[in-house]
Amino acid sequence: MIRRWDADRRLARLYGAAPSDLAREGARHLAAIEAGGRLIGLIGLSGISPVTRSAELRVLIGRAEDRGQGLGRAAVQAYLGRVREAFNLSHVYVRVLAGNRPALRCFESCGFRRIGVLRVRHDRRYADPPLPDDVVLLTL
Repeated sequence: MIRRWDADRRLARLYGAAPSDLAREGARHLAAIEAGGRLIGLIGLSGISPVTRSAELRVLIGRAEDRGQGLGRAAVQAYLGRVREAFNLSHVYVRVLAGNRPALRCFESCGFRRIGVLRVRHDRRYADPPLPDDVVLLTL
């Protein structure tokens, strides 16, 4: 299923990378998001810091038909409830590509607030054309 998501160019633009990167690149405590008995996405944490009691949330809903139905919102709310206590987290942040308005609305509806923008500069290390900036959102 995740390989099929990797082939979806629109999803890669919304996410900023191949969807399988979430499973490969250090997301810990990765969990499946399911609806109707099928896998529709992934959710996990990266950069867990016991010192600052913070972590980055990573979320992906694979198929376009599954987005915009509140499934991601429900997954974020349920997952945050579990991991905050399990890891004694006081801050959870998420980075969202500036053009991904549905994701920004989802996280804001879950209590995240915009705290800044990470600017992407055009150079050969980045995709051509370059990726949009990342909006950073935080929830306490």
